[in-house]
This record gives sequence, structure tokens and C-alpha cells, in this order.
Amino acid sequence: MCFRRTIAAGLLLPWCLPSASADVFTVKDDNGEQVTVSARWGGSGRQVAVLEFPNGRVQPIPEDRILAREPADDPAPLTGEELAGQLVDRFGAGRTVTRVEAPYVLAVVMAAPNGADRATKNRVQALLKKAGLFLKGVQTSFENEMRELEIDLQPLRYALPVVIFESDSDFDAYYRTELGEQAGLSAKNVASFYDVLSNRLILRARECRSFDTPLHESIHQLVYNRGLIRRLAPVPLWLHEGLASGFEGDGVRVKSGPRAVNERYASVALRTRKADWTDLVENDKAFQGDVLAAQAYAQSWGLHWLLLTRYPEAYQQILKHYRQVEPLAEPDPAERKLLVERSTGKTLPELQSEFVEAVSKARARKR
Repeated sequence: MCFRRTIAAGLLLPWCLPSASADVFTVKDDNGEQVTVSARWGGSGRQVAVLEFPNGRVQPIPEDRILAREPADDPAPLTGEELAGQLVDRFGAGRTVTRVEAPYVLAVVMAAPNGADRATKNRVQALLKKAGLFLKGVQTSFENEMRELEIDLQPLRYALPVVIFESDSDFDAYYRTELGEQAGLSAKNVASFYDVLSNRLILRARECRSFDTPLHESIHQLVYNRGLIRRLAPVPLWLHEGLASGFEGDGVRVKSGPRAVNERYASVALRTRKADWTDLVENDKAFQGDVLAAQAYAQSWGLHWLLLTRYPEAYQQILKHYRQVEPLAEPDPAERKLLVERSTGKTLPELQSEFVEAVSKARARKR
């Protein structure tokens, strides 16, 4: 489980097409060539600007590579059919089958070139239909949970791309190409991921049996696309992962939301109670390796659950703060800790001790 939030080192823009209704930027690419592109201005920080393109992709660009900007209207987002065409172009017409289930645009990248036999076509279409129905159900559950929590959502601007790889080796290769060493986790330990730059949800086909990790990663995609957090904003991972870990499914639908006790994460959090919440809040290091990641996800679920169920006003304050953080802003570890402690009136060690007692009682009531 992971999603990319790093700044791309390179700048190659073959997927950017000029249009008449956008800010027009002249930028210098990695080859030193001047390229004219149309995009929305997504903010800037640390001498890097963020451009947002009609397919939903965001691209960090060093400010010194932006040679000119001519203001114009925002570009119109791609339709689902147009985005499906881009996915076919990217992964190959002979191997890619698409389906539009608004707001999702799904693509299956087959292990071998698409055959003409009926069995193959039926199998791929069944996978696309199953995934589309599940993800649309996730969207509905997410909206209902946010409504009950009185958290307002922004309308979707872009169609949501979902890429399903039949072959594990193709998934691994894509992961290494897109994330490289940036993500911390090795490809073999990643079942699916949300790519914050391309806005794509990337799945292994075998994960579409239970939709366990696809559910988690699809929540990340919705959080960014419904305006809870801005992409590339330095928001702590405990908040991201705690919220996404709160949704639990049964392979067909979402059966519970973030206020319910997730038995799996609760069990891990109680077994690893020495994992320190202060470190978890101040930095994201625990999420960046294969060894400690499982503990970090469980403890993030625990902190998020405790705030949501015991300190709802504090949770709203924390979320409101992070909704306003600009992309590429400078992170402040001390501020992260103070925000939680000031909002709740408790220290993080006190909150962690309270969690152990609270979740133990909640689990006992379920039995």
C-alpha cells in the first residue's frame, strides 16, 4: 500500500497538448528544448511550480525552467473516452482494453496481446465490470461517510483513471519505472498504489478478487480529487493512511467506515504498542520501508480512529488545517506534533495510552 508524493526529477512532457483555453507556458525540458504547453497553475513552493493538465496529471517543474506564461482560461478536462484513448496510447492498443464507468475510466493491460477469442474478451470485460462496480460503490460509501462527518467535498474535476495489470511482472516494471526508489517499499511488497502525479490508481488483477488494497488506495484517489487535501501538499502520512485504513470491504462492497473498529489494524496496533505516536506524527519514516510499514499503518489507523471517535472537534480542526496547506510547502515536524496536542489538549503519549484502553473496550463490546 503506497502512493507517490515525491517531486519528479525529470521534465519530459510528451503527454501535454496545447489547447486554446488554458494558461500557455513555455518551458525547457530535460533535453534543453523549449516546449509550449497548456495547463492550470497549481501553486509553487521551494522554487518549484506545479502545473495541472487536462488529464488530471500534475507536474512539478523547477521555476527557472518556466520561460514564459501567457494567462488564459483553464483547460477543459478530458472526457472519459478521451482519457481512455490516452491509456490505450500509453499501454498499447494490442494489450489494452478499456471501459468507462463514470467517474472511473478503467483499463486492463493484458499479459499478452489481446486475442480475438470470445473467452478472452468475456474474461476481460467481466474484470472491468466487476472493478467498475466496486469502485463506484467505494465512491458512494466515501461520500456518505464524509456527509455524516459533516466534511464538505468538492466536485470531481477529472475522470479517475484505473489501470489493472494482468501480469505481476508488468505491474512490477511499471512500479519501478514510475516510482523507482522514491517510494521506499519494494515492488514485490506492493499490491496496488495510487500515483499522486498521474492521478492513476494502479492495481494487480489478482487484487480484484478481494479488493482489499484497491479499496485503500482508491480512498487516497478520492481524498485528493474531492478536495480534502491538495496533491503534493506536505500532509503527514498518519492522516492519509489513517483515513484510508478506516474503510473495510468484503470483496463486493464497503462494509464499514473510519469510525468502526478495524479488527486487523486494531490487533496489530495493540501488539506493537511500543511504536511511538510522537515519531509517527512528526515524520513519515516508518512508512518508507518494508519492515516497519505494517506497524505504521496500524498505528495511523489507531490515531485516526481515536481522534474521530473521541475528539471529533479536534479532528475537524486538524483536517481544516491540512486542507489549507499549499503544494510543495515546507514541512514542519514540530508543528505537526503541536497541532495534534493543542487540538486535543493531550500529549501524544497520553493519546496513545488512551487508545489502548478505548480500542480494547470497543473490541470487547463487539464480541
